[in-house]
Amino acid sequence: MFDNSTVFVLGAGVSVPYGFPSGIGLVDAICKGSTSRRIVIPQILKQALPGRHIEIDAFLTALRESQPYSIDRWLESNPKYMDMGKLAIALVIADAEKTSLHKEVEPHEDWFRWICQAMLTDKIKDLVKNNITFLTFNYDRLAERTLSRFITHHYLEASPTERTEAIEQVSRKILHVHGMLKYNPVPNHNGSYGCISIEDMFRPEAGGRRNEAAALAHYMAQTIKIISEDDHDKAILAQASAAFAVAQKIIFLGFGYDSRNLSRIGMAVKRNDVTALPPVNPNTDPLNYPIIGSAMGLELAQRRSIKNFCNGRIYLDEDGLNAKQFCDRYVTLQP
Repeated sequence: MFDNSTVFVLGAGVSVPYGFPSGIGLVDAICKGSTSRRIVIPQILKQALPGRHIEIDAFLTALRESQPYSIDRWLESNPKYMDMGKLAIALVIADAEKTSLHKEVEPHEDWFRWICQAMLTDKIKDLVKNNITFLTFNYDRLAERTLSRFITHHYLEASPTERTEAIEQVSRKILHVHGMLKYNPVPNHNGSYGCISIEDMFRPEAGGRRNEAAALAHYMAQTIKIISEDDHDKAILAQASAAFAVAQKIIFLGFGYDSRNLSRIGMAVKRNDVTALPPVNPNTDPLNYPIIGSAMGLELAQRRSIKNFCNGRIYLDEDGLNAKQFCDRYVTLQP
């Protein structure tokens, strides 16, 4: 259980073991025009956006040639492609949700199993007492689905009402900075996780369902937010800022440490800022750092740059641990 105020900041790396793309993987899937189940993205974009074939080709060519690390950041710089970019993101993530239903995750990579056990309480009513916030930059609903399944199938003695209330309370602790993929209910589907095959709905033999699929795809795209957009939910960032202000421990997992994302959640430190908290003594035990983070795939120069950006207040793992391994090593749990 988490007695001390703890914030987990989740990046794409946390979802990768479950079949979701990394930030670069999302870009590559769109550029290649196909997903893990061979959904043909260009054709679907053209069916969903009739009359814009030339523009769609230009979008895909520009994205392919620029080879960005992040589709979000690329769309911020190229807002004229925002609608088709978000549509492409929605198609890839929706496909990954469906794929993840049958994904077998290696025990040493299963962070969501770890967090469920870390939050475990004897009684369902005490589950909400976990002093924890999840700030996720991911579009997927993996956190919601995993915690919902855990509550539903662990607390079997609780009433359906108690389980529903617990799920709702825990879900409110999950903040999506970039929005969260959602489906509006369509005939024969209830909008639940991984329930819809966009590919099947767009097949020629689907007939009238192709119009239905186009409407659904547009709805999903609208649930995705790029931070530069005027209608981005500023309340989420305000909630994140409030959680950071009282957090005794902030834990970054599977995060890419993009400077603009760090700035948006208040991690940047301006030069000569007399109000900034001082750096942590580099000889401090990593378990005692107020901010810690996994750093799989990051080299020495990258880690050093991130530490400087955060005024030396973050400890970054140097052994390339995944999220689950990182928490096993560095996160102290209260019995």
